[in-house]
Amino acid sequence: QARLRKEAYVLHARRYLVNGGPVHPRQQHVVDELAAFCRPYLSRLWARLHGRDVWQEPCTDVDEVRELLEGVSRSVSLDHRQRI
Repeated sequence: QARLRKEAYVLHARRYLVNGGPVHPRQQHVVDELAAFCRPYLSRLWARLHGRDVWQEPCTDVDEVRELLEGVSRSVSLDHRQRI
């Protein structure tokens, strides 16, 4: 969460989705991507878990799992930031 708070403008853009605030027409594709946050998140999560499976690296430690999820979330957030 702390890392996502640093990306405040991404969270601000997500709030527009909830509030139904006005959005510039050129930014509609960004809004659509933010609305479908789970698709890129799950795609990256699958890739990282698949990589761990291929390399036979188990996720047994809670901190490792948390780090993996934070990394996926950060990656998706950075992609959104770049588009915004």
